[in-house]
Amino acid sequence: MYLPDKLVKPLSSKIDWCEPNYVVSTNIAEFWNTLSNIPMLVIPLILIYLYKDYSLKVLHCRFVNIVWALLVLTAIGSTYFHATLSLLGLFVDEIGILWMGFAMLGMWLPGVYLPEYFNKNRYHYHVLMIAGAITSTILGLIKPQINHIFLFFFLIPTLKVAKGQLSRHTSPEFQRLCKRGLVTLAFALVSWVCDRFICSFWLQIHFPYLHAIWHVLIAIATYQLGVCCSYSYALHSSPKTN
Repeated sequence: MYLPDKLVKPLSSKIDWCEPNYVVSTNIAEFWNTLSNIPMLVIPLILIYLYKDYSLKVLHCRFVNIVWALLVLTAIGSTYFHATLSLLGLFVDEIGILWMGFAMLGMWLPGVYLPEYFNKNRYHYHVLMIAGAITSTILGLIKPQINHIFLFFFLIPTLKVAKGQLSRHTSPEFQRLCKRGLVTLAFALVSWVCDRFICSFWLQIHFPYLHAIWHVLIAIATYQLGVCCSYSYALHSSPKTN
């Protein structure tokens, strides 16, 4: 299949992170930003295996491993993007994150946050999430900057659900995992923002690696919060699986 040079050409993306290009390797644009995607590749592959029983026993979660498969796709896109800084890599990276966010909302958003209609027709809610993912993808292809708005939009329901579930579940293990996930997410976001907006400072102190740290932290946070959300959903939708 033919792809325009503008899409696949190295350095064709307008987004460039703080790590200097082609310094560690002459073949990889951002070496550490590329290498730091390894946890995001490995963790979901393990979770796909661990969630086999979950997909069979929990109501409406037959296709739960789509969430982890999309995280793998995101990691592949991110690896390709940071290795080449190509526009195609950027699209695959960001669209993978968008679809994963919609998949997590569709799979695990507790019924208490949904209108009664969707509680009785969860399938229709899934269709709505798919429509949202398709719409955001089209808008992102037309104007890539819109992707960032959608990405940070997912923070609102994530924090809302996490707060609600922390108050509902008294299990010490659940409380610890969820709180660790939120703290890890906070550090990940700080790393992303600092790398994006105060790059000159990190270059002055020779530490342009915060985006690589973001990759590692967001992989861990996604695992922690994903497990919390999936456990909470299973507890309320299919109590016998507990």
